[in-house]
Amino acid sequence: MIIFKSDGSKWWLDDDANEHPYRWYHGVRDSVLHWWYSRPWRRRQKEFIKTGTRYYGDGGTIHFTTHVDVEIAPTGQVVAVWFRCQHLPFKMRKIDERRAAEMREMYTDFKSELHGVEIKDASRIRD
Repeated sequence: MIIFKSDGSKWWLDDDANEHPYRWYHGVRDSVLHWWYSRPWRRRQKEFIKTGTRYYGDGGTIHFTTHVDVEIAPTGQVVAVWFRCQHLPFKMRKIDERRAAEMREMYTDFKSELHGVEIKDASRIRD
């Protein structure tokens, strides 16, 4: 991905979010990769649309986060759950302190990454 700094300089942002000075071959690389990955991406989406689902994640989004963002109001209530720019359905429920401790423990050495979600959207089902 190409980014522009406030001083007008052009930088290339790799998949690990490391910044490198932009070189002419970055544009060539990105255009070739876009062509290469867009064909399977489109084919994959056509398969998903038959079932009323769609894939949102690697290969079709501009953000590269590997986690879910949870937005909490000042009152402590969860108001939104997002994966990159895709809002996700959620249900908020109160838990007791024992369950909260179990969940905290579960996430102490958590190494998994999220790279995509399959969304079932009833408005997209086609015959």
